[in-house]
Formats: sequence, structure tokens, C-alpha cells
Amino acid sequence: MGNQLIFDILPFDPTVTPDAKIQLPIDLDDFARQLRDKWPTGEIHIDKSGGETEIRLYISTERYGPWIIAGFLENHSNFYVAGWPKRMAKELIFWYRQYVSPKYPLFLVIPDSGYVAELTEHISLDDIENMYPFPVPED
Repeated sequence: MGNQLIFDILPFDPTVTPDAKIQLPIDLDDFARQLRDKWPTGEIHIDKSGGETEIRLYISTERYGPWIIAGFLENHSNFYVAGWPKRMAKELIFWYRQYVSPKYPLFLVIPDSGYVAELTEHISLDDIENMYPFPVPED
């Protein structure tokens, strides 16, 4: 896909604390299992190297082949989501906000533009839709 949009979901607002080192208490086995359960047609890859674990969710598309739709970097507690396919991206962002305890703030960041928005525990799929900086096809 030409203009690839990536959302980073962080446990801090990088405009307020740009060098924050916050690690969420996430059980990586449970995280990977829940991703598999929620998106059974996806493929989960878990890479452990250099003291960091990264979990990636791939989907296969006819047009683009294997596509990383989301991933989680343990040491940075960074959950990143590709903005396309939009329906799945919005569901992943919504799921992650529900997965992480509401006692932890989460912020959606679009690194290319510097856009930052808090993902409150009451966020809706429509709210996430409104965070897209430009039109993206559904699927």
C-alpha cells in the first residue's frame, strides 16, 4: 500500500514526556493468545532478541501478500497498528484499549504528523475513525 499509515499506542503522551520509559505489566503469552483468539485468520510471530520481545500479527492479502497489521514491543510497551485494513485496525486499537487496564493512560500517536490523542476507556470505533488523518479504504 502506497502511503502506509502507522498508529503507535503508547502509555504516555510523547508531547509531554518525550523520553518516558514506561513498561506496562503485560503478560506476553496471554497477549499473544488473545490476539490469536480474536483474529484466528492472522498469523502470530514472536521474536525474542537482544533482551526484547516483539509480537507481530500478520494477515495475508491477495494484493499485498503477508502484511504486518499490528505488533507489540515489550520494552517500550509500544503497540503499533497499520491503518489499513481500516476495519481491522480500528478493532485492534479498540481491543487494546480494553485489554490494558483503564488505570493506565494510553495515547494514539501518528509519528509522521505528530498527532496525539488520548484513548480513554470510553473510546468508540467512531472516535477511532475520526483519528484517521486522511481517507483510507475500508478493506
